[in-house]
Amino acid sequence: MNDIKIVNVVKFVVLILLVKSWPIVAQQISLQSDVSWQIKLGAAAIVSAPAWVGNDEQAAVVPYFSAQYGNWSFGVEKLVEYQLPLTKDIKISWGLKPRSDGFNPEFSFFSAWSKNKIFDGYQSQDTEFLTYSTFQWSWININLAYDITDNSAASSANVSLAIPVFDNNRGLQVKVIMGVNVFSKEYVNYYYGITAEQSDVSVGRREYLVDDYAVNVSLGIQIIYPFNRQWSIMGNVNYTQLDNMIIDSPLIEGNKEQQAIVALVYSF
Repeated sequence: MNDIKIVNVVKFVVLILLVKSWPIVAQQISLQSDVSWQIKLGAAAIVSAPAWVGNDEQAAVVPYFSAQYGNWSFGVEKLVEYQLPLTKDIKISWGLKPRSDGFNPEFSFFSAWSKNKIFDGYQSQDTEFLTYSTFQWSWININLAYDITDNSAASSANVSLAIPVFDNNRGLQVKVIMGVNVFSKEYVNYYYGITAEQSDVSVGRREYLVDDYAVNVSLGIQIIYPFNRQWSIMGNVNYTQLDNMIIDSPLIEGNKEQQAIVALVYSF
């Protein structure tokens, strides 16, 4: 199992390097020189189709916020991040972000969760806070993260490729994003595992723990359309194929997850 997963990840990295050698679609990232505040406010509509047993589609409207000052940025998804541009194409960043990937977490945008009996008496997992490091080379992104709260003590890695497929030079941008997410066994057991204390065979919640890592593969489309200098709309549709380590959990009934986000943003 390990060998197959490693081979698949290596194939994906090789694909990235081959596509990167095609310079026509390379996109440069400008060095950060503006030290004034750049703030974005707005609202986002989120629709999600999780793989939890008996969980229907979820929908929520949430506030959107991000701020940048020099090399520092702040937001909801990434609480704080420091970016260090090395060249126009290469950038390294470090930051802190929350993670609540489990069923019915304490902090969630969604309120509609499965009422299936398998979750009767199930105790949701606590929110984690991750430190992460990111290496970005043009439209290639490599991210490493680790839980510092010691809730799961899990590590994870992400390799993604954002391919620009359309740019009308007036602001409209369309990108196809392919990604591979690798999660340690601690992550799988924390969010999808069932310990002896959590197990209850009367509702079908048998004990489930793994000793292998998981590899999820995702494919998405990102669209950004600015109406003018201040107003813009952003959209993102994402499909994730789950690893068998996650699919085999008694808490999961599907093999995929989908999410769509549309945000209206005002920049100043």
